[in-house]
Amino acid sequence: MLITSMADYSLAVELIRKYEGYSEKAYPDPATGEEPYTLGFGTQFYPDGSPVRQGQRCTYEKAVEYLFNEITVIEAQLRKLKSGFRFLHDPGFGVVYTFSWLGIFSVQ
Repeated sequence: MLITSMADYSLAVELIRKYEGYSEKAYPDPATGEEPYTLGFGTQFYPDGSPVRQGQRCTYEKAVEYLFNEITVIEAQLRKLKSGFRFLHDPGFGVVYTFSWLGIFSVQ
């Protein structure tokens, strides 16, 4: 199943929004004070693949759009690993998306 609306993965979106928070202005990696820069709800790369740069900004609406895009990218990566996640239904995938987003594990 492909994501057809944000409601399909509302648990993932709500967890990401809660724990990542929204930032209008790009900020540097807290550990290094340098790249990668992050904005919105944790976006480090735009949908076209270009990296977020220092000083860039995004509206709340754009941040939600970027979040939706990144969840679809994560979904495609997880679907490639479907043998390991076959047992999960959509709510379970929501949690896996969130863990992937937050860096708890990588799907690459």
